[in-house]
Amino acid sequence: LKLIPAICREKSASRKSDLLLNSADKAKKYFSSLCAGFRTERFLAASLTEGLWVSDSYTGSSGTSSEISADCRNIIRFAVNSKKKYIIIAHNHPDTSAAPSQSDITATEKIIAALRHLGIDVIDHIIIGMNSAVSLHETFPQISFSNISGYKISQQNKYYK
Repeated sequence: LKLIPAICREKSASRKSDLLLNSADKAKKYFSSLCAGFRTERFLAASLTEGLWVSDSYTGSSGTSSEISADCRNIIRFAVNSKKKYIIIAHNHPDTSAAPSQSDITATEKIIAALRHLGIDVIDHIIIGMNSAVSLHETFPQISFSNISGYKISQQNKYYK
C-alpha cells in the first residue's frame, strides 16, 4: 500500500500528454500528480525543451511537513546538467493551503536571478497545497519570471483544485 502513491506519480509522469507544460494549468496538474502522497515538503523541478515538453525532472529536498530547505545549488546543478533553456520549479505544502509565504517568494526570486545569470529561464513556480495549487507567475506579476511565447497564464488568481 505504501507504494501506491509512488506508482501513481510514475504513471502520471509517463503519460505523454502530461509532459507538455505550455500553461500554468498544465504545470499545476503535472506537479500535483508528482506530489501525490508526499507527507513532507519536497522541492521539484522540470527542465523543458524549446517546445515546452518535459525533458527531465528532479525531486530534491525533503523537509518537515511545514518547512523545506530549498538548496539552490542542487536546483542550479539540475538545471545546468539538463542542458535546457527553460525550467519550472515547484514545491508542496502537504499540510496547508497552496498560499505562498514571503520566504517562498524570496527563494523564488533568488533562484530566478541565479539561473538567469546562467542563461536559464525560470518560467513558473508552482506551489501544491492540500487541496489546490497556485502558479506564482499568475499570482505575482511583480516576480521576474521569463515570459515565454507559448506558455499561457491566466490573468486571474486561479487555484487548481
